[in-house]
Amino acid sequence: MFAATNLQLLRDTLDVPVTAASISRTPLASTVPVPTTRNKLGTALANMQGLCGTLSSEGVHFVRGLLLRERPSLIWLDSSILGRLIPLIRALLPQTRIVCAFQNVEADLIRQRLAAMQMHYLPALYATRINEGYSARESDLTLALHATDATRIARLYQRPVDELFPIIVPDRIAQRSDQVDSSHDGRPYVLFVGSGTPPNIEALEFMARHIAPAVRGFRLVAVGSGLEKVAPVLGHPNLQIQGFVEDLSALYRGASAVIAPIFSGGGMKVKIAEALMHGKLVIASPFAAIGYESCGEDAVRLARAPSEFASLIDGLSADSYSRAARSSYESNFSRGSGLQRVGAIVKALCPDAPLKPTSTVWP
Repeated sequence: MFAATNLQLLRDTLDVPVTAASISRTPLASTVPVPTTRNKLGTALANMQGLCGTLSSEGVHFVRGLLLRERPSLIWLDSSILGRLIPLIRALLPQTRIVCAFQNVEADLIRQRLAAMQMHYLPALYATRINEGYSARESDLTLALHATDATRIARLYQRPVDELFPIIVPDRIAQRSDQVDSSHDGRPYVLFVGSGTPPNIEALEFMARHIAPAVRGFRLVAVGSGLEKVAPVLGHPNLQIQGFVEDLSALYRGASAVIAPIFSGGGMKVKIAEALMHGKLVIASPFAAIGYESCGEDAVRLARAPSEFASLIDGLSADSYSRAARSSYESNFSRGSGLQRVGAIVKALCPDAPLKPTSTVWP
């Protein structure tokens, strides 16, 4: 999601063509696919050469040719695990400016996998540390999603992050509608949205064991791809779990608030920004709220214990739309705010770069 969104922001900001290279076995549309490793063994061997992700030695040669053909004045690396490309860029194009956007502290995520005894990630730790070190120390400008990652990056790689660049969520609300989801017997509910990843399953277990039994005036509704598999195990009369929902808009509109009892994982929790986009107050654990420190209590409220989640939920007002939440989204996580940030970054590094008039991009 980050690569596609940030690429569109660049294309909407610059009044010149933007060439994008995608290092993935499932490359983004409208990008140049870079040769990758073909399997896990190939990836492990590439890791031992100091290459990260699925970048292969053939891919490095391909990137070299692309750089010489395009000769860009600005390169935006939308991942910290491509740092080994920076010395190549410097050697070929000394005047090119480089931005690196850290979407996580990837070395820490690898350590979490190793702690879970997934030892096949060991070569990746070596490669990740090398690449993130190059990204942190050799880029002209570094970005982090939030202050927690920025502090960790500075500690690991001995260079402060230059700017914070939070997640950007495209606005999918053309206008507010009064249509709401009507499948909950008219009873008020709070909403949890997330796929069946380990942090979300952990959150569901917490909701089933601690929050659902304690809440009196509301139901808990959890939706997301893969959640239906755990519904029989985590069932509770006050907790409804269902799988994939094609259109969440009605569910968001009918919810009194959104909850995010997340305690593990990395990056920023995109679902919180999406809830703010829908004008929903979010009740979150401190871990889930990392990156949302700029939001006031009218937009994001912290709950540190099950009793706090329950009391905050039962204390919700009847009005389910939060103007403060929507304003927080518009100021910090909307495409308009992202466009302003990207424009400022481009002008700082490449003052002569032609920018599109803002009015032609954002209505």
